[in-house]
Amino acid sequence: MLSKKPILPLLAIILAAVIWGISAPVIKAAEDQVPTFTLAFLRFVIAVLLIASISLRNHWSLPIRISDLKLFILTGLTGIVGNIAFLFLGLKYTTALDYLTFSCLAPIFIAIAGYFFLREPLTRLNLTGQAMALVGAMIIIGTPNGPASNRPLGDFLLVLSTICWAASFIFAKELFHRYGSFIVTAFIFLTGLLAFAPLALIEYFQTPSWTAQVDLLHWSAVLFLGIFTSVIAYLAFEWGLRRSLASVAALVEHFQLLAGTVAAIFLVNEFVTQWFVVGAALVLVGILLATRPAHHFHRRHI
Repeated sequence: MLSKKPILPLLAIILAAVIWGISAPVIKAAEDQVPTFTLAFLRFVIAVLLIASISLRNHWSLPIRISDLKLFILTGLTGIVGNIAFLFLGLKYTTALDYLTFSCLAPIFIAIAGYFFLREPLTRLNLTGQAMALVGAMIIIGTPNGPASNRPLGDFLLVLSTICWAASFIFAKELFHRYGSFIVTAFIFLTGLLAFAPLALIEYFQTPSWTAQVDLLHWSAVLFLGIFTSVIAYLAFEWGLRRSLASVAALVEHFQLLAGTVAAIFLVNEFVTQWFVVGAALVLVGILLATRPAHHFHRRHI
């Protein structure tokens, strides 16, 4: 249903994009004091509590057919466990700007997966756009843009993270039609909570005193990831997408990259070169050509 005030859905989508863009530098900054898997666990503790409170307040139930349980689990394992684990680990070794680049390529990975697994057609324009975006990504990866302890390893892990996200989208495609995005998201958030709990426990036994080293600023980062990245951005994006043209969701990539770049400069001391600008421009133009204004732009909200 299109809104009579199109500016409000547009602002909601831009808000989600800005939050998601800021999230990568926030994760990288938080990992200075919070153990990696503990950070992921705490994020989903907060998110699950918020989702549960929303469901209870609105008297929503989460009916799931037994026959779809396998698909839900596959979506959770790829979209949460694989995606988030590789993302958090990757950011320990490489830059947030590199993550923002790979994140922007997610629609292209989804389009390619759709071609091979769902028989969705790709035109010459789509292929040209994919080539442009990949060239842009290579330019960015080949240009220093900040401190990184092991950039090749970190970038490899970020590629795995993006591939896991694309796989989860393919698994979840039919689930979104049957259950709606809220129920699917609630289930995979719960998957993340259960999957990261034992890993967080192991980290606690390894470093039981880590909580004493975390200052208020880093606790604020944890709250930001749980409240804003996982819940508010998701709700804003879904609200805006339902009330606007699907093609408007393409703006997510642009505003996410812009907001994330600014945040990376101020939060984690990364920097932008002229080659980063060239590469980013190729990535964004390539995405517009490579993807159609439909489900390929249905943005990650986990």
